[in-house]
Amino acid sequence: MLFVLLISGALANFPLLGRNGPCTAHPLKIRPSQVIHSSNIGADPISTAHSCSGVTSVSGTVWYSFAAPTGTVVNLSTCDPYTDYSNVLVLYTGSCSNPVCQQVGTISGTCSTLSWVSTGAYAMIGVAANGASTGSFALSVNIGPTTTSSCQTPIHIPVSTPGYRLLGSSHFGTNNEEICSGYTGYPVTWYTFAVQQYFDIEINACNLRSNYPILGLYSNSCQSLSCIAWGCGVYQTLGAGSYFLAVLVRDTKDSDFQLDIRFNPVLPTSCNNPGYILDLHYGYSSYYGSLAAQNPISDAPTCGAVGPAYWLSLVAAPDANVTLATCLYGTTFDAIITVYEGDNCDSLICVPTVNLSGDCGHRNGTVVSFIAKDTSYSVAITSADSVQGDFELVARYPDEFYWYVPDL
Repeated sequence: MLFVLLISGALANFPLLGRNGPCTAHPLKIRPSQVIHSSNIGADPISTAHSCSGVTSVSGTVWYSFAAPTGTVVNLSTCDPYTDYSNVLVLYTGSCSNPVCQQVGTISGTCSTLSWVSTGAYAMIGVAANGASTGSFALSVNIGPTTTSSCQTPIHIPVSTPGYRLLGSSHFGTNNEEICSGYTGYPVTWYTFAVQQYFDIEINACNLRSNYPILGLYSNSCQSLSCIAWGCGVYQTLGAGSYFLAVLVRDTKDSDFQLDIRFNPVLPTSCNNPGYILDLHYGYSSYYGSLAAQNPISDAPTCGAVGPAYWLSLVAAPDANVTLATCLYGTTFDAIITVYEGDNCDSLICVPTVNLSGDCGHRNGTVVSFIAKDTSYSVAITSADSVQGDFELVARYPDEFYWYVPDL
């Protein structure tokens, strides 16, 4: 038993995160002081595209990331008896897919030190081998004078694909600020980001590492914030513009939280290029989407649908009674469902459906049903009028799950 515990401890000190480039960076807790033990053995070398001037590293680089408010002093060092190979610290900002070198650490013997005054930007630290050396290192992270974030001085986070993880702390929060949820009297940490096109975003703090966080997503300016969504996770399609994210932790002491962040560009769909497959193998499938960036139906029968369409494909069992609904919490416009036989624009056939929209009550959207054949299906989501927005779509077999359309 003792042997197993020793092995587990060794594995904990040599995490696999951070070993395959900056997009795998291990998120750091921003605490007054911490020491991380790891090794560059088996890690990828620093890419030429990510190289800082004067850094020649042909063996493994281990990556870390953090974000702190503007003015916070971050001191980093690998000068520790545990460190047994020559290394150099390098610091980048920007996104992990396009990092921008900001600073190279000072080399002292076989170790390196680096001090940085945060600009409020997401930062990535590379512990790079100095040449071809490999071994173990101890990275100490010490936070000097700290500042708090606010809507006027937020922490900037990158719009990066693929997604990334960020660790934050209410230590940087501003007290007594209200967010969308109406909570007050707790520390709120502020972030900001800007997108240049339509993106599906997912920012999730619903995890065991976070201490009762509430997120608030806003548009406009600090002087006239407009709440878009709130909860322990927010999922939205956003157009070009700047946005604010407020993280409120319902705890008066310093508490950590974890943000899992994904930005996915919204691309046009078509009957030949659906955005999602609704697979009813288990009797139920759902999808959140948007008419943003979608084109009008032009290469298939309209079947009465007009305006921009979001296309999906549907897989159902022969002779099954299939029900599709959009009058759900995530739908923000009168979303119409049109069903077709086939999956090729040149041969789509309109499918007559039974309209059950009376089940929607006063909510936007539609409920339709049909009996499936032994064939593939396409589904188009359009608007009953010129209003566009987000939709939540559910497909299911009525006998498989208890079903209701919520009445708000």
